[in-house]
Amino acid sequence: MQEEISFLAGPVARLADGIISVTDCIENEELIEVVEPFRELNKPIIFVDRNLPANIADSIMNDNFEGFASVVHHLYEMGHRRIAIILSSQGVSVVRDKVEGYQHALSELGLPCREEYLRRSGKWTRENGAEQTAKLLSLPEPPTAIIAGNNTLCLGVLEELVGRGLHPGRDISLVGTEECERDAQDFEKLGISTLRLDSSALAKAACKSILAKLTSGEPQTEDNHTKMVFTMKYTERASVLRI
Repeated sequence: MQEEISFLAGPVARLADGIISVTDCIENEELIEVVEPFRELNKPIIFVDRNLPANIADSIMNDNFEGFASVVHHLYEMGHRRIAIILSSQGVSVVRDKVEGYQHALSELGLPCREEYLRRSGKWTRENGAEQTAKLLSLPEPPTAIIAGNNTLCLGVLEELVGRGLHPGRDISLVGTEECERDAQDFEKLGISTLRLDSSALAKAACKSILAKLTSGEPQTEDNHTKMVFTMKYTERASVLRI
């Protein structure tokens, strides 16, 4: 987090005409202080894949809340009642949206939000995905379905399951999230159902938005920030079983 703050507050960032940031490690209160100098210099700054209050800055984001809620609903329709989620402790708004979407869906369906099924710790790595999966499987009542918080965690979950002789779609259900263009073929080969994001669309929207702001020269105030939200698409493959 300190690295991101130092860069945005440093001389290199100030030399830019505008900034597109993909950081999600700075709390909103600190972000206001970071953004204010850019506003005073009338330099646009856009945050990608971050859910921000409109008075702070422009943001372009995936609808993680609705996406994760929809996955829980789908697993419920497939007969699952013990649904776990694995996330990293890194990140602010994106992780919060995923957790809230997961919890909201459980509440809507009348399912308890079991603390032991909400695994939020460590980094976004395969190793952490495997470690958290091992902890879930060691529970007296292990989950029948696991939602991996991103594609890298999902690969770690898969490795741990296969290492224990468990096969997604036969012995347990697994849904990956944040599949993008570069790894779509891999998940297709593995047969993993996923929640897909369009990273190219987000990048194009960010570039188009900041170029429009630079061209217009419109003052950067608290009143003229925008939020653009992209829907995440669920792709059903072979890793979810009906029970």
